[in-house]
Amino acid sequence: MPSSDARSLLKLASWLDLLARSIGLATILIFALGIYSVYWPAVPGTIMQQGSIRSSGGGYNTPRATKAYSVNVQLIQYSYHYQGKTYNSWLPCFCLPIGIFETIDPNTAVPVYVLNAMPSISVLRTGPDLPSSLVLLVLGSIPWGFARLIRNFVAKEQQAP
Repeated sequence: MPSSDARSLLKLASWLDLLARSIGLATILIFALGIYSVYWPAVPGTIMQQGSIRSSGGGYNTPRATKAYSVNVQLIQYSYHYQGKTYNSWLPCFCLPIGIFETIDPNTAVPVYVLNAMPSISVLRTGPDLPSSLVLLVLGSIPWGFARLIRNFVAKEQQAP
């Protein structure tokens, strides 16, 4: 019979497994939506705001290699009309919007690709994004790896005399 510590560790491992599976399922769904978005109808839209968040390593005590890296996250708000209703969205694609795709001025007309079943879901760029999917899979493998380590630890502790 496992001790209460072992039971709590196994419960933690179960939660980590659930987290890893949830991230994996979300990755598959986002990738599938990206593939499906290629077939969505295009409607005219207008850019309302465009900006970015820039984060870079820096500071007096920061290692030199870290100072060279910076991350740009693109933020775009756009509106579009579909089936007589007006919608607003911030979703440029089914991806991690890291890196500036292109600078788009406000009030610029752009094609917006709309999901027929839920017109509030739309993107400016269709298709799946493999790098984003790989990042999500790596993030999902972290809790899965910890769950495996916990289970192996508990199994070894139970085998010890």
